[in-house]
Amino acid sequence: MIMTNNRLFVNTLFSVVVFSEIAWMGTTASANKEWIELYNNTDVLINLEGWKIVAEDGIPKINLTGQIVPNGFYLLERTRDDSVPGIVAQQIYTGALENNGENLRLFDEKGNLMDEVRGENGWPGGDNSSKQTLARGDSWSTSAAVGGSPGEKNKALVPTEKLESVEETPPENPALAMAAASSSHVRRVK
Repeated sequence: MIMTNNRLFVNTLFSVVVFSEIAWMGTTASANKEWIELYNNTDVLINLEGWKIVAEDGIPKINLTGQIVPNGFYLLERTRDDSVPGIVAQQIYTGALENNGENLRLFDEKGNLMDEVRGENGWPGGDNSSKQTLARGDSWSTSAAVGGSPGEKNKALVPTEKLESVEETPPENPALAMAAASSSHVRRVK
């Protein structure tokens, strides 16, 4: 996280695990078949014991278990392992995602904020009618594929959230200067 000019930023360049894709609207089979996908940005196995996904309103609150393989995906399915046919979920969770938007935060085992999806004014992508998912490429987008692309690289369509750079005033801290220089990897978090 970076605080500059009283604005908070999460630098996902340094986050080892991030949100990758979210079927907040469910699937064509059922609106209840929601799923969340995480991605491991590293070349090492990450133990998720003690990690949490927490919605700002408290639902869902998911205590993660297991491991996420290097440069791989971790699929969480709501209620039962049948939201994504043909792909076994790494974890089952309870608690519905709000269709009108949700603030989701991913914390590591030490309580550090690793990633966040801001949806207090509506999800930054995805389509409830067509069941196209919220997918991350360089920014959040609506997946080109109905049902998304769980377990593989996202097929993003149209960016719906532009990456924002840090203010033009150079930060005093050298670590912040490095983060500002890599602003294409910094996204604003309110």
